Amino acid sequence: MARTRADVATDVKREAILEVAMRRFSESGYDETSMTSVARDAGVTVNTVYWYFANKDALLVAVAEHLRTQPTGRVPSETNFAELLLTASNAFDDVGKIVTAVHARAHVSELVGSWHADYHEGAERLLMAQANRHLESLGLSALTEPALRLLARLWVYALDGIITHGVPQDERRALCDEMVAQLERMARQASPRTP
Repeated sequence: MARTRADVATDVKREAILEVAMRRFSESGYDETSMTSVARDAGVTVNTVYWYFANKDALLVAVAEHLRTQPTGRVPSETNFAELLLTASNAFDDVGKIVTAVHARAHVSELVGSWHADYHEGAERLLMAQANRHLESLGLSALTEPALRLLARLWVYALDGIITHGVPQDERRALCDEMVAQLERMARQASPRTP
């Protein structure tokens, strides 16, 4: 029976809807998931779903944001940069259809497009910081901000591709190793040479 009573906490209803939507988007995909089916599986009325989420794109963004903010498992601080990239790619294995839906909807939905752009910007900043820490650990100078931002953007696109195409682990590892090798080559080339 649908839960519409006031005694069911608001945050419990919202969380139930998010969990169901995440599962349905992951299993069936965005296009095959209806707001009615999410409501039914969450045990709420469809009006309740629309109370929390204006439309399916708003629900998709809420699911994507929920995934973005969830811890992906503890990564030891001594983990090298390639391992961090690999861990990032593995964190989204079970939700590849959600990643695909975000990319598809980003071009047709202002809401999804805005969230996607913000996500990419944040991911690029995070990767830039990690890359600088990696270079510092090797005693190499940091790259210029524009060069590092370009690399970070390439890495985000590469990680997106790894996730959406279900690249096997051995190939993922090789790609992540090559991303780090590229960073190191560029840093060595940019470092001033001493006579």
